[in-house]
Amino acid sequence: ITNSYSTQDGWTVKNSWWDLRAQVVMRSGNRCEARQCLNPLEEVLHIRPLSQGGLNVLSNLIGLCRACHDKRHRHLAKSR
Repeated sequence: ITNSYSTQDGWTVKNSWWDLRAQVVMRSGNRCEARQCLNPLEEVLHIRPLSQGGLNVLSNLIGLCRACHDKRHRHLAKSR
């Protein structure tokens, strides 16, 4: 799979999480990709979580500001 990571060690030099995150930032122009939100990008979210079979691929990643990220993860918002 293109732009995926190794499931054995979780990281590869060519397609590490940080490289994918940088591609999301570049794709978004460093702005939140949620509808009608122009806040700066702060978080990168898996659209389909890894725990539910999602992959570390660009098509499964979205860049969000903190507020939009917390809306998708209400259980995390309470801890911040």
